Formats: sequence, C-alpha cells, structure tokens
Amino acid sequence: MFNKPSDAISEDAYRGLEPSSSPFFPPLSPYKSSSPIPDEFLKGYYSRIEPRFNSMIHAEESAAIRASETEWIARGGCTFRGGAFSPAGSIISITLPECIHKKASVLLVSSSSAFIEDDIIDGELFVNFHESSTKFIDEDSPEYKAQRSFYRVIIDQIRARQYVDLLNQDGDGNAYVQSLEDWHNRSWEVLDLESQNKQNKSLEEYLDSRLATLGSNLYLMLVPFCFGFQLTPQEYELLEPLNSLVYKLCNITNDLESAVCDWIAHASYDKPDIPGNCVYIIMRDRDVSLGEARDILLEMFRVVELEAYELCQKLLESPPSANVKVYLENILLVPAGVVAFGINSSRYKANPEHPLYPPLQAKLKGLPRVANTKHALNSVIELYSETSKDSTRGVNRDISAWSVAAMPQKNPKPWLSEYPQLTEQVVMEPCEYIASMPSKKVRKAMIRALDSWYLVPHDSMEIITNIIDLLHTSSLIIDDIENNSPLRRGRPAAHMAFGMPQSVNAANYLFVKCLEEVQKLSPAAIHVYTEELRNLHIGQGTDLHWTFHGSCPSEAEYIRMIDGKTGGLFRMACRLMKADATKNHNLDANRLFTVMGRFFQIRDDYQNLTFATYSTAKGELSDLDEGKYSFMLIRALNNGSNTFDSKLKNLLQLRSRQGYLTPEQKILAMRCMTRSKSMEYTFTVIKELEAEVERILESLESSVGEHNWTIRAIMARLRTADPKMAYISQ
Repeated sequence: MFNKPSDAISEDAYRGLEPSSSPFFPPLSPYKSSSPIPDEFLKGYYSRIEPRFNSMIHAEESAAIRASETEWIARGGCTFRGGAFSPAGSIISITLPECIHKKASVLLVSSSSAFIEDDIIDGELFVNFHESSTKFIDEDSPEYKAQRSFYRVIIDQIRARQYVDLLNQDGDGNAYVQSLEDWHNRSWEVLDLESQNKQNKSLEEYLDSRLATLGSNLYLMLVPFCFGFQLTPQEYELLEPLNSLVYKLCNITNDLESAVCDWIAHASYDKPDIPGNCVYIIMRDRDVSLGEARDILLEMFRVVELEAYELCQKLLESPPSANVKVYLENILLVPAGVVAFGINSSRYKANPEHPLYPPLQAKLKGLPRVANTKHALNSVIELYSETSKDSTRGVNRDISAWSVAAMPQKNPKPWLSEYPQLTEQVVMEPCEYIASMPSKKVRKAMIRALDSWYLVPHDSMEIITNIIDLLHTSSLIIDDIENNSPLRRGRPAAHMAFGMPQSVNAANYLFVKCLEEVQKLSPAAIHVYTEELRNLHIGQGTDLHWTFHGSCPSEAEYIRMIDGKTGGLFRMACRLMKADATKNHNLDANRLFTVMGRFFQIRDDYQNLTFATYSTAKGELSDLDEGKYSFMLIRALNNGSNTFDSKLKNLLQLRSRQGYLTPEQKILAMRCMTRSKSMEYTFTVIKELEAEVERILESLESSVGEHNWTIRAIMARLRTADPKMAYISQ
C-alpha cells in the first residue's frame, strides 16, 4: 500500500518531479559504450539508475528518425506531436545505451513509427495539445473512422517495410520482430481501459491487466536482439519476474509523464469516467488531487525500482550464464531511459493555456471538460466509496440501476410467463477460449495488407475482418475434433475443455453469426461467402476421406485440397474486400492468395515434422498421430523406394489400429521420409512457392504502382531456414 505524502508537489515541479537527493544505485557492471546524460537534461529525473545515452549512435539518430517521419508525411500522414527524439537523445539511445551499434541503427528507423501508431490507436493523433480553444472530437463519426483507418493503412505499410529491412539486414531479428508484431496486435485489440475503470479496478489490478493484455515479452526479445544473443526457455522463465517489474516501471513512468495529455485527449473526446492512467485511478480511489496522486505514484515507482534492482543483484550472485548476465546488467537501463525520455520529450508537453489542461490542485470533480458535456464525474467518487465498503467491489448496489428484465421474478407458473431470449454467452465460451490463445495473426495482417490496395470503407472493413476471424475460430474447433487432436497452440483443444457436443454447437453457431455479418454488405458478398464456405468444407472433407480410408493422394490432388481448405479464407477476404473497394477495383489478387495458401499449408506440414517449438505447441509430430497425409508423407509414399514405402505403409496401418504412433515408431517414420529425400524435396517446394509469391506480388505491385510492404513483411517472417535435423540422423 502506498500512502499519500503529507505535502503535494509544487506547481513548478508539474512537468518533472523534483530530482532525488539520494545518489544513484551503484552500477551493476562497468559501462562500455555509453556516456552519462548531461545534468541540463535531468531536471525532474526521479529514477535511482544513472541515465546514459549511446554515444556511438548519437550523431546519426536524428537523421534516421526524421527519415521515418518524412515517409509518414509523404504517404499522406498528418503532423504529429513529439516522436522518438528528445533533447536528451532518442528513445533507443537512452533506453539501450550499451546496445551494439549495428543493432541500434536498425531500431532507430522504426522507433518513430511506433509512437505514431500509438497515437493512432488511442486517438491522440487527432488532438491538438497546444491550441487555446476547446474542440470536441466525435470518434463515432464516419469521417473520423475513415481517417483513422486510412492512417492505420499508412503506418502498417511503413512498419512492414521496416520489418523487411530489419530481417534482411539482421538474421537474428525474427524473434524480436514476432514479439514486436504481437505487441502491436495486442495494442489494437486490448480491452478498452476506460471500461475497466468503470468496473473500479484498483491500481494493482489495472497494472496487472496491462501486463496480461500487452505483456512484457517485448523486453525479453529486445535486449537479446540488441546484444546479439538468444535466451533459452529456462532463462526466459528465470527472468520473467524481473521483466514484469521492469514493465511495471515503464507503465508507471508513461502514466506519470502523460497524465496531462491523457486528460486533454480524454476530455476532447468527451469520454465518461476517467482515462486509463494510474494517476486518475489513484485520484478516484483516494479522493486526492492530481498533484497528490502523482506523489503517490512516484513513491510506488521508487519501491518497485528498488525491488527490481535488488532482484538483479540476487540473480547476478547466482552466478548466471553469460547471456543472462548481459541481460541483468542492461535491463534496468530501459526504465531509467524511459524516465529521461519522458521528462525531456515534447511528446508529453501541452500548452498550459489549453482550456482542458488539468490543474495540479484539482480533484476529479474539478477537472475541465468540453462545454455542455454529456458525461459528468459527479458520481464517480461516491460510487467508488460505496462499493469499496463491502467485499463485492465493483457491484452497483443501487436498485434503480437494475433493469426489470434482469431482476429475478417470483412466478408460481413460469410456463405461462413471457421471457426474453437466451443470450449467446454460454454458446460462445468455447469460441472465446480459442480466440484468446496466442496466434501469429497472419489472416488479420493479410486483410490489412489488402486494405492498402483496396482502401475498403471502415465499417465494411470491420465486418469482413470479423467474418474471417469467426470462420477461422470455427475451423480450429472443428479441425481439432475431426483430427482427434488434444492440443491447440499448447493448450487443451476446445473439445477437451468444454466437451465435444458444446464445441460442435459453438463452431456451427459461428456460421450463423457470419451470415448475419455478411448480409450487412451486399448480395454479391453473400454469394462469395457461400461459394468459399463450400470450398472450405469440400477441401476439409476430402482430407478427412483420405485419412479415414488410408488412401494416399497424389501431389496434385493434395494441392487441390489445399486450394479449397487453406486458400478459401484468404480468397474470401480478398473477394469481399474487392467488392467494396474504393480504389483499384479491377485488381485481382486471388492467384496471389491461392499460392500463399499452398505455401502456408506445406510450410505448416514441414514445421510439424521438423521444428521443436511447433511440435511442442501442437503435440510431438501430431500429423503422424492424426494419420494426416502431409506433403512429405505423400512424396515418400509415392516416390520412395520399395523398402521405405513398405515400412511407412506398415506404420500407417499400425496407427490406424492403435489410434497413435509410439515415439519409436514416429522416429522410424521420420527416418524413412528423410532417407527417401522427401524432406529435402518439400523444402525445395516451399522455396519455389516463396519465389512464385514474390513473382505474383511484384506483378501486382507494378500494376498498383507501389510496394505492399505488409505482405512482404509476412513472407520475410515466415521465410523457412533449412534446419539441421540432428535428432533424425542420430
């Protein structure tokens, strides 16, 4: 528990909290390539870690960042508040001061686009923090939605190009790019934090929810990337508690520094309740002023930072591996750099004359709002005070807030009564369970990539994205049942958690929801939906037929099955978007996505039998247990020698009788496929498909007149390396 200090901070300290009189903590290791940030940039610095900057990239960082910002403007973006540069240095230079020069240079280019995207996500891109008049922003207006969608298309393309450049320049970047992409996806999909505050989440609950929704794995990938090493799964697990503390420190700092701008943006949109920010949660919970709330949060920062520092010391005494040692010596420089950046960046400054600028001495009721606001805060403190008195926090005990339909009614003859229809809550539970699992989000990325060509209206874009999401979720539930697969992405499959009847019903219900959605588009869209849904079921049924009857297809038959089963969702999205396009109406990308569907499926087959992480997620060599005819197995059976062909057929017969293969039988099957050269053959096919995707993509880009960097980034991330399958050759 963090108690309110007796004296609130002064108005002069509003932009930066008073410098700590205590000395810095002793460094965890000698510094090598960084220099201390000059005192002139440390007014208001409150971390106990000495702030430093990377002197090796200091000269080039300004030009690199401005190049990214110039690209944003050139593509049609608007002016924006402070980006990744501050007088003290760039966000990369001062959070990763000891970073390898080559790695830091790669990251500099992408840092500004990350800030721009953050402003698009939370809507602050549309707020002028330096004006002297109040302007209400209607986020429900078609104009706002269209502009926001357009800006997202631009930033998606910029970020994707930067990913491609990073992956081409640095072979170690794949894990970092994947974690960064996951972070971006979660940022767009995260639950609205204001709605969480309405449920009266405490400060700790709010910070925990940020950790759960946005996660801290970005740092676990970022630091190793910057120093050119990889952590083992055991090392990730060891560092996770420390990483959570670091992420909490960064969140606290962000909320301290952005409190003013967060309120101005919140009030400009005339939103109810409070912004998703620690400062305003403290104000609400404790009925304190803005200045007092910042004091409380500052004290929390210092306690968490001390805990993180002591944990680093403890882990360094272990002693750790060489890579973990480097991680521990540098990770606390990240939140220290965030503090130094926050107190210097123009990004967190607003005009004190702005009519929505929150006074330091004001409590929640006294904070300024747009004139004639429809949202008042008069009841916030009273509601919180009331609900906090008993154990059922967050429950509105005012009976007038209940609807008549929601209240239980005593009726001796319920069979004669009228009731509202049942909700879909129970039916949707298996679907929501599957949708919550970690995912590469490839289909959503593909839809955004297409939008850069077609520029679909915002409402139609949301409908199409929802249709593809729902169908994909339905297909995963059904696929696991039909393949008798117990795992989905490392967790129990839906039918293993909710039972088979409930899971089948839920998957079928999603078809109804999709039909409701597609009817909002056009009659042509309904035709596209039914045609591609037909292709999906025929493709899946053909695959099941081969497995059930033990009938090995030819390579051509297998490709036709993929075109219906895997390529169907991609083509559906493409055709639906083309029908609603506002530009490039005649651009036909069906062939591209058909070939990409083949690439994804055969790559998936290959990964299932070659990559440990994928096998762990789905179950060790699950395709062999499921009896599926993967591309490698088809090649081995149709083109292998009689000896290998006979052994594989015998193993498949045993699998059909046993329902599975033992680990020893799987190893024998893998040896047969390896010696028949089917693995090398499949790898060659994957590379040919990559080349064909590149050829078709270049042709489409040529007709449009610009690169589609999002598709290129997806292909770069999925590029398959030729693995040395040591365990097979043993």
